[in-house]
Amino acid sequence: MVQTWICPTYAAQQYCAYQYLVRQANTGTSTAGDPYYFTQPSMFKYGAGQWLWDSCGAIIANVHRDIDDAILEFRTLMNSQTSNGMVPEEINWPAGSGNAWSQMPTIPWALQTIFNETNDVSFLKEQVPKVAEYLDWWRTTRDLGDGLVVTVHPWEVGIDASPAFDAPWHFSPSGIEAIDFATLYLKFPELKAYYSSTWSNNFTAVLAQTKARSSLTADWFFVQDIAINTLVAVGWAVLGDLATEYDTETAKTYYAKNKAHEAAMLKRMWDSSLKRFVTTYKDQDGTWQSTSLQTVQSLFPLLLRSLTATQRAAIVADVTDEAKFWTEYPFPSVSKAEDTYTPKYVYNLLWRGPSWGFTNWFVIQGLLYSGEDSIAGTAVDRWSNVINVSGVWEMWNPETGIGYGAEGLGMSATFVDALYRLGKINSTNEYAGNGITVNDLWASEQVGSSSSGNAYDDSWWVLSYGNYSTIDRIDLAGGTRVDQIAILYGDSRSSDSYYATHGDVGTSDTKTLTVPDGVDITEVTACTGSYLLSTRIFYIKFVLSNGDSVDIGTTTSSCSTFSAPTDQRVVALVGRAGSANNRVGVFAYT
Repeated sequence: MVQTWICPTYAAQQYCAYQYLVRQANTGTSTAGDPYYFTQPSMFKYGAGQWLWDSCGAIIANVHRDIDDAILEFRTLMNSQTSNGMVPEEINWPAGSGNAWSQMPTIPWALQTIFNETNDVSFLKEQVPKVAEYLDWWRTTRDLGDGLVVTVHPWEVGIDASPAFDAPWHFSPSGIEAIDFATLYLKFPELKAYYSSTWSNNFTAVLAQTKARSSLTADWFFVQDIAINTLVAVGWAVLGDLATEYDTETAKTYYAKNKAHEAAMLKRMWDSSLKRFVTTYKDQDGTWQSTSLQTVQSLFPLLLRSLTATQRAAIVADVTDEAKFWTEYPFPSVSKAEDTYTPKYVYNLLWRGPSWGFTNWFVIQGLLYSGEDSIAGTAVDRWSNVINVSGVWEMWNPETGIGYGAEGLGMSATFVDALYRLGKINSTNEYAGNGITVNDLWASEQVGSSSSGNAYDDSWWVLSYGNYSTIDRIDLAGGTRVDQIAILYGDSRSSDSYYATHGDVGTSDTKTLTVPDGVDITEVTACTGSYLLSTRIFYIKFVLSNGDSVDIGTTTSSCSTFSAPTDQRVVALVGRAGSANNRVGVFAYT
């Protein structure tokens, strides 16, 4: 069984996250004349705008990479704030305009993380009042009279297709197969269009409805989500902590709002018989209902400051229950005990089983606040393992570690902050450009170049797959030089496969080598030469444990061979740059 490790050390994992944050950064000058900086969620998925909670996740990670970038991104986010305090879900720059609703209120934690790094009280004085206006927007526009806040659209929650919302949609699946993309996800744009065409996005009027105006299930989505309410409630406490640095009276006001919101949650959302928080919603007939289905949102209340010891212990027990949330790779978005749980990303539906980075981060913060440092540390190690297995992704299979969705999703980089908080890494383990060289990043000596200069470059590439992967085929293309290197990976437990490739074939010669079962790559030779004033890989050769080999290109006077140590095999390649091949190195593991 071959284990493939993309990022084998905490320091390398930090680099893996940072390369995406840098690649996905956008800078410029707004139409108002202010500089802007934001991290779009992904290069290949979602719009190229600033998304509220994605941006907060990037800020939390960038605090450790470049504090100036983190601060500017925070200012950019708050520059989109509307006159009534709302910060939109998605913001388009340079105009700074956004859509009609907000998103998971993660802003207080982004601000707190910046202050933890800078201790800049002047920045708090500038930004805390703005964030307070944002939380007040939730309180004044989304409280229907019981002290909780409702969301008007699944996209506002961010955890959009969660089974926690099946009941509000009047879906009653007996398993994941009962709902597909067309059945559920297409309701989201339908609801968006309905709000716009019928109500002109006047949510005060929308929320004033006592019952649905028609039989359409898209008439409304009035849900009191556990995670949203937790973050609004505890967000006030975070602002209280920050305001204490400069104005204790203002801090008292924030703490009072925290206590009031938490009291409402404990009264309305805590089910003492089930020993868990439940999702509440206003049904189409105007009656309030609840659903006790357990999702990752059910773990967020560990952040609450007024839980009893019994309540806190009950949630911690759910976190560590292997039949619920304590999976090989944390934390599934749906409890394993639920019929709707599916660990694999299928039917194009998000949040129905796979684990996600930012929700991991909040659960870990809740564990730390609860004094469960050991459990939090183990969770971070397991999170580290899944990045070793597959790299940085939008989501992961909580059982196999296979990555799904958008590669390099920015808010998954919150893992870096978790490393720092748990003491897994410190300021001496900076990313490349601040101490980490190529040799630190690669688990073997370099092949093809003797330089050990800084490896931090957004044009680096990695060919790898996941834990339990097998190398099934090697494809090469080239002529005088190496033009393309490709590896077909398989999975020893399933029929899944992944074709990892770098470079272009064009009109090059091609060669291929099938790797038999039980056979490994044990040796790699590469030769370099100069082309267009740059170093290029002119030749590469792979040798298998059965003696078979494949090569492409032309040898030069500067060649290097890496032979895997006894009981190890080559499992992945890393190199640079852009679409060319001018450096290449290998990972070798047992």
